[in-house]
Amino acid sequence: MQHIPEQATGGERAPMAVAYHEAGHAVAAYLCGRAVHRLDMRFPDQCRIMLEGVSTMMPATIPGHRVSRARRSASVTSCVGDHREIWNDVLIRLAGPAAEAIQTGAYGESGGRDDITCAVRLAQCGTDVHAEDDVALAEWLLASSRRFLLNRDIWPLVETVAGALVEEQVIEAERLRRILARVR
Repeated sequence: MQHIPEQATGGERAPMAVAYHEAGHAVAAYLCGRAVHRLDMRFPDQCRIMLEGVSTMMPATIPGHRVSRARRSASVTSCVGDHREIWNDVLIRLAGPAAEAIQTGAYGESGGRDDITCAVRLAQCGTDVHAEDDVALAEWLLASSRRFLLNRDIWPLVETVAGALVEEQVIEAERLRRILARVR
């Protein structure tokens, strides 16, 4: 089993690391058919990517995914919604830290950890995965996201978007579509 990449600690993350992280989210969202409205690197502690009007830095409770008890057992929950959309959300969530880790060998301490925690919670919807399995599930999900991104047709998209984001600082929806169309 692949080990979770180390968290980058101390100080501010390099702009290229942030750009790869946000590009990973954006490319995964684009390939999952989600509208990406904006990528923004100007404000390090604020929203960086807007997907269909919702930031990827949303809280751990997932809007649009209502969690309810399926049985009396506290370990079993189910999410209301299309399972494919839930797995797309997991991929989009993890594509950020996975892209950053591919590029730098580590993922950002706060954003990466939040993305991973949220993705694990989403993946547990409708399953009987217990809390003690969280690390194994996170490792497997990150490895899957990494394999997805390293596809020879996908990684060039991430590299191109990250490079453009560092250069331009803000990429609006139409500009992102043009960048992705040029590479594809």
